[in-house]
Amino acid sequence: MLKEKNASNDLVDLNLVTDLNKETAASYSGGAQIENGRTFVGSSGTRRKDVFVNYPDFQSEPSLVLTAEFQTPRQLWWQDAFSVTILEKDRFGARVRVQREDASGGWGQQLYVSWIAAQGF
Repeated sequence: MLKEKNASNDLVDLNLVTDLNKETAASYSGGAQIENGRTFVGSSGTRRKDVFVNYPDFQSEPSLVLTAEFQTPRQLWWQDAFSVTILEKDRFGARVRVQREDASGGWGQQLYVSWIAAQGF
């Protein structure tokens, strides 16, 4: 059993479940919830590609942090730069746009979007 102090300096139970390369979920006894995972984006023939990030059901729309994750193994000579923008979201998931920022064309590598969703903190 994991324990952690909250903002009030109280000790709370932290239940943590991990599935490698899929999702990690944490729920705090105070009702806070954290989920994280990765969503496959793949390659794109154009500068932008929209994908849907599914996360487990939240009671309300969570805060969301996203980043583009390079294909592994990454070639050292790749200079690609990407942004990830939230187009719309709700308590079940978000539609996001991955955009190449260093060139006007697409990309060949198999990208992922890594994400963290949280609420109740």
